Amino acid sequence: MKLPCSLGLILLLATSQVSLAAPQRLPAHSLNVFAYNVLESFRNNDFENFYQSTVFALDGESFKAFLLKVKNNEIRDHLTNENWSNWEKEAKEQNKSLLELEEQWEKECLKQWRKIYNHLQKVTPSSIRAEAFTPILRGAEKEGIQWQTARLHAIEVFHEVSADETQFIIDGAKKPALYWESGLSYRLRFDQKSRDRSFRLSTQREGPVPYLRGVTREESGHQDLVVSFNTSPLELYYFCPRKEYKGMGNHIHFSSGGKHPKRNVMVTFAYGKKLFSILLRDCLPLPPGMQVGAKKNRWLQFERPVWIGPAASE
Repeated sequence: MKLPCSLGLILLLATSQVSLAAPQRLPAHSLNVFAYNVLESFRNNDFENFYQSTVFALDGESFKAFLLKVKNNEIRDHLTNENWSNWEKEAKEQNKSLLELEEQWEKECLKQWRKIYNHLQKVTPSSIRAEAFTPILRGAEKEGIQWQTARLHAIEVFHEVSADETQFIIDGAKKPALYWESGLSYRLRFDQKSRDRSFRLSTQREGPVPYLRGVTREESGHQDLVVSFNTSPLELYYFCPRKEYKGMGNHIHFSSGGKHPKRNVMVTFAYGKKLFSILLRDCLPLPPGMQVGAKKNRWLQFERPVWIGPAASE
């Protein structure tokens, strides 16, 4: 089953009432709560709850309101035939007000949103169940997992890190500025190219002193870098400490900066002495005041989740 390609970000997404054993204290950030609710939908074999975590749960007016307010360049470029980034650049060069730029976006969005929504309506709940929900249950079944005794282990925003000769590549983008938040944990997974470049964090653009508070390098498995901030530093950058690779990184902002980048979220749970992971892809926040479903979700999935499977020993 193939989903419509009209929205570049949207690629494919298609009862027991005992709650999944949760940690004593679930983090209050709305993204953590959302990810936990999605995990419980698998735990309870509750497709309706899962469906309410996807973009397909929005009715027409809600979808229009979402597009008008979400500040994601990937979506806005697609709806404007790749013009949005140019408009934004020109507005900065010409010192146009943010209000004027948003009015330009609203005008274009109101012309285009229904065409995108009509494409979404062609995707049936049964196809979403088959392509996005059932594969996760099958993955767990093959591992012999009994959900009643599974325990939530971690919820982490997930970044894939690669590199070329001159820059780090994060989630497919060349040395992007990152937008992180206190109260969330981040997992960075490196391929061989990026491991050769020694990825580091620092409060200075090119270091040299690495920032280590709340930063853990796993010594086994993928050797991921796991970062968690209760209080964010005033400034933070990622960089390569080797002099010949100066300029490979960029700024990590601890405010949205008026942007809503998509989030890939790794949900890890323990069963017995093993850990298993599910990746929720392309999660985006709903505008303030909007929520969906009985769980009052404030985020939506725009891509089908992936069963990652065994992670490591707990």
